[in-house]
Amino acid sequence: MIALQHAPFDVLLTDINLPKMSGLELAQNVVLAWPQVKIIFASGYGFLVIDNDRINFPFSLLSKPYSLVQLEDALARITADAMAQSQSAVS
Repeated sequence: MIALQHAPFDVLLTDINLPKMSGLELAQNVVLAWPQVKIIFASGYGFLVIDNDRINFPFSLLSKPYSLVQLEDALARITADAMAQSQSAVS
């Protein structure tokens, strides 16, 4: 988490299984600190994310293995959603 404090970012792409904390815990901590950050989980265990009642924030899920096109699509959806939200806030 300390490394994340040194540079602004818009999207967190994380695996579910990480060495010191789960990707779910990492995402929860990031959303608490930076609520505007969008979350993409990448995992071969997507059911762990989908069936998890502890997740109370929007996220995207990429199932492993995923292609560059699938990653680009996920980022495009996040961008489109963010643009739609900012336009509705202005209206």
